[in-house]
Amino acid sequence: MEEVIKVLLERHQIRKTVLQKQVFQEWLRKSLSLYGYELKVQNYSKIGRNLIVGDMQKSEILISAHYDTPPHSIIPLITFASGWPRFIIGQLIFTLPIIVAFLWVSASIGYLIGSSFINLGIFGITNGVAIIILL
Repeated sequence: MEEVIKVLLERHQIRKTVLQKQVFQEWLRKSLSLYGYELKVQNYSKIGRNLIVGDMQKSEILISAHYDTPPHSIIPLITFASGWPRFIIGQLIFTLPIIVAFLWVSASIGYLIGSSFINLGIFGITNGVAIIILL
């Protein structure tokens, strides 16, 4: 099993393209067969599919995961929180620092050019961007 995990981490972490997904699916099918498991493919759209191992009707535990998750993201998608209030708070934890930084840069530009109008919150965003573009 350790060898299977090693190969997964070294060769199959990024699965964005159709070819990467096909190669992963075939590798997974072969790896699972070594342990007596069968991989079932459930097509739910023209290009969408679920990879299923085991019998969902008889199992006591169901584990699910995306097998085509993007490898990199500037702002991570937070999906650990359930319910709208927790989801919104989770998103704010990551986006609020970006908004604060943007406002700080905008206010700094306003201070440097001596305009108090640009230092006013939301106006700082529009005027700050306009000033950057005009320079």
